[in-house]
Amino acid sequence: MVVLKILDQEYGFSKHERLIFHQVIRTQYLVANGFQMLADDALTTAEWKKFRDYAKEKVEYSADGARKEFRSRMEITGKN
Repeated sequence: MVVLKILDQEYGFSKHERLIFHQVIRTQYLVANGFQMLADDALTTAEWKKFRDYAKEKVEYSADGARKEFRSRMEITGKN
């Protein structure tokens, strides 16, 4: 029964775990891009708003990329 419950949930995440995962992915995206723009002296209010909107709207895309990267790393290290 437990196995079926886990398989029913996407990637084995509970709703709470998925929410936390999405928050971490968005934060990572915003911090990385924000610091790069600050270093390039290119951060404006308008650009920051675009990044924030993108992070909110495209969280599934970012999460899929993070999961693929994680799987790839696990395959390379043999910890599958």
